[in-house]
Amino acid sequence: MFGNAEEIILNNLPEVTADEYKKVKVIFKHGCEIVIKCKNFSITKINGDVYGYEINGICGDYPLYINREEIAAIIYLEELGQKE
Repeated sequence: MFGNAEEIILNNLPEVTADEYKKVKVIFKHGCEIVIKCKNFSITKINGDVYGYEINGICGDYPLYINREEIAAIIYLEELGQKE
């Protein structure tokens, strides 16, 4: 991997249960957004830009392709099993 690369794995974050479904919102530069329900989501960043992503265990609707150059932000919303 490149020297400046940083990989962020959702299941490795504090207080995230690995086996639960999660909701991740992907916001695009043109303002549209999608919500993905999945078991795990990880991104690789280089110098702050998204270089790649991996989505595992998708539940329900899922994107066929996401142009990584059009991603403005990725937000972890919540675990679906939690009650507020």
